[in-house]
Amino acid sequence: MSKIGENVKYTMKKILVVGGSKFIGKELLKKLSTKNDEIVVINRGTVGKEEYLPKNARHISVDRNDKEAMKKAIGNDKFDIIYDICAVTADHVKILIEVLNQKPSKHIHVSSGSVYDMYREESPIFSLPFSEDFPIGPIEGAVHPYMEGKRDAEKILYEEFDKNKYPMIIVRPTFVYGPNNYIYREAYFFDRINNDRAILIPNKGNGFQDLVYVEDLVDLMVLLAESEDKKILGEAYNATKGNIINANQFVKSVEKVLKKKADIVYYDVDEITEMGWTMELQLYPYMPEGGNCQDARKIEQDLGFKNQLSYIEGLTKSFEWWLENGEKREESELERNLIDYIKSKGKADEENLKEILRDTISKEQRKIKEQT
Repeated sequence: MSKIGENVKYTMKKILVVGGSKFIGKELLKKLSTKNDEIVVINRGTVGKEEYLPKNARHISVDRNDKEAMKKAIGNDKFDIIYDICAVTADHVKILIEVLNQKPSKHIHVSSGSVYDMYREESPIFSLPFSEDFPIGPIEGAVHPYMEGKRDAEKILYEEFDKNKYPMIIVRPTFVYGPNNYIYREAYFFDRINNDRAILIPNKGNGFQDLVYVEDLVDLMVLLAESEDKKILGEAYNATKGNIINANQFVKSVEKVLKKKADIVYYDVDEITEMGWTMELQLYPYMPEGGNCQDARKIEQDLGFKNQLSYIEGLTKSFEWWLENGEKREESELERNLIDYIKSKGKADEENLKEILRDTISKEQRKIKEQT
């Protein structure tokens, strides 16, 4: 567990958590439940309260897109600390700030490392790791709607800080992993290696990412909320280990945790793209080429914060949770046919299996069009 600064003085607070029912929120509430605070959790109520709500917390079911419903949910409550875990649009931020009865002492906003302009024309590789001062990407024309929404939400917060000294602090996590992760990322590796299925890795496995363990992320959020240093208001902080790990290294780490050797099958992204494959037909859970790594120096210099768990330790805890609770998937037809084609190269049935793969990609693309 990460060490919270010894110079932090603790007093009982009234805390609002927006979101809270999954992954990061569950870990945050578990952490907050160890203190004698009054906690209010607001979300849509789609997850049973028994799965995440601590005894010292009160739940209100509300759609945060509905301003009047939010105003009614907040009522006369006044909060010392706000943790907003699930804001993905500018309106989410606007509505939340507008319905508050008074400014909190801290508003911790969970953003994303995807706000950085990592897809600009000049290669960002020379700028790695991305510091908090790295340019934010465009709102209009963003590569993905999620990026657009996260950037727009941050824009509103910065405007509120500049105009009204609204006490916001932005946290930008890189890829988060750990127990209760509902996104099929580390689970992809656990699932395939544990069940003796081949791991599909794009190109030569040089695509890289940076990860942060969920408990380390939550410790950083709580440290920011409890710090008495006023200089951190209006600032953004990367939540990151600050270490690049590529696909090959990640697989080796998982092999150590599972004590099993992976069967790695490398595929050429350009080749299957020529067959009609697009990113919507996800084969690999991280970036196929290039990647993202964020700078951890600011959290160390400003806050004295260091992530505590190594990748092996974090993946071990993640695997233990996944075995009992995590998502397990059957191998898809696309995965199976891609593996068969790659393993057939140089053999008599290569062209036949290539056509089968091409037909499978076309069929999967039609399914996507029918669903949209």
